[in-house]
Amino acid sequence: MIKLLIADNHPITRKGLEVLFSASPNIEIVGSLQDGNDILDFIRKNEVDIILTEADFPKLNGLTLLRYLKNDFPRH
Repeated sequence: MIKLLIADNHPITRKGLEVLFSASPNIEIVGSLQDGNDILDFIRKNEVDIILTEADFPKLNGLTLLRYLKNDFPRH
């Protein structure tokens, strides 16, 4: 089973993605977040296979987030 984390600062988009992916029997949505900073906190405490995120968060944009993920979680 694929563990999916959804992150988008638009609630309607986030909910739509949740509905879309929850229909798949091979995907488990392990979280749904609205902020890039929340992603880092979440993955420190939870196992995630895929992060579906937008690139333009107000506080921590997606590209900066990817740099943090690469440095802090190099084996993932």
